Amino acid sequence: MTLPSPPSAPFAHRNWSGQKASCSALERAEGVLLRALAQGIIPGAVVELEAHGQPLWREAYGRLAGDDSPRVTLATRYDLASLTKPLATAAAVMRLLEVGELCLTDPVERFFPARDLSHLPGVTLFHLLTHTSGLPPWAKLYRDAPTATSGMAKLFSTTPEARPGEQYAYSDVGYLLLGEVVRAVSGLRLDAFADAQLFPPLGITSARFRPLDEERDAEDAALFAPTRNCPMREGRTLQGEVHDANCRVLGGVGGHAGLFGAAEDVTRYVRMLLRGGVTDAGERFFSPATVRLITRSQIAPALGGQTLGWFAPGNGMHASGDLWSGAGFSHSGFTGVSAYGNPENGVSLVLLTNAVWCGTGEHIRVRRLFSNAVAAAFEG
Repeated sequence: MTLPSPPSAPFAHRNWSGQKASCSALERAEGVLLRALAQGIIPGAVVELEAHGQPLWREAYGRLAGDDSPRVTLATRYDLASLTKPLATAAAVMRLLEVGELCLTDPVERFFPARDLSHLPGVTLFHLLTHTSGLPPWAKLYRDAPTATSGMAKLFSTTPEARPGEQYAYSDVGYLLLGEVVRAVSGLRLDAFADAQLFPPLGITSARFRPLDEERDAEDAALFAPTRNCPMREGRTLQGEVHDANCRVLGGVGGHAGLFGAAEDVTRYVRMLLRGGVTDAGERFFSPATVRLITRSQIAPALGGQTLGWFAPGNGMHASGDLWSGAGFSHSGFTGVSAYGNPENGVSLVLLTNAVWCGTGEHIRVRRLFSNAVAAAFEG
């Protein structure tokens, strides 16, 4: 099988603060992606690799949906799926914490006095942020409660499967509740909060919930990498419409999913964390204390590794591959997206794909192979 041709421009061989990147190793990493394209594991991808805030690799590969569909560009916007959790939900909670509106030790019940949440005794915001609440990973709201109102009622009635702090269970349900906490405290739905208080000061322009309204514009829709194989909408191609079925039932905005964006803006957020909370404009977005909570594991090693929003070493879902497994923070999303940051060497790596379009499931292994090859490009 003939592999797609690599880009004509070679990788730059640069050196910043003693951090040397090997061109040949990055070319091998590129080969991992090219093989995945040729094998039909992903239709396209965007890569952004930086070291100490300096770009090493920014490239778009493949097509939006294979065949003769438009080519992927650096501006292509992907369904970020569970990257919504760290980029929007956890960020919003930490923003509210910094301005004195809430505490990590606050019980969830505190924010919803009109609801009976007696089935959530002792569950705090910390537990929700770190997936240690005991709540189940998922609830089929789209099947059991197919409207926004019934879906919300189902969400708030979901019972834990373990006591808070007892075990780690990656939970969409917990982050859906966090999104509602943001609304209860700020008076703004999560998308409105992000648009007003998160994305503008960061210089983020592409990230949006519900990016296309009912009056869909064909040219705008073409900016989005499509997905398919959603259990709620079998046979449908989704473009600019959230893939996650539960998020769709809740109106396209959820604490667990719903955000769309381009790789550049995902990188922008990771870069802010690696700068200790300082934006590209030189403004402070998060305090150093907050950044430590976001970038370092906050749970007992016996439970795994989880920061306030991101996977950390010790977590089997940590999207770092094998060579960087002992450092950094990361997150991934069901559609085929991932982001990684390493405070020890200043490296950030964002890989966005719409692998769910192909539906093979092999993209998870490809991500690991790719991360290993990238990590091998660095010395020290």
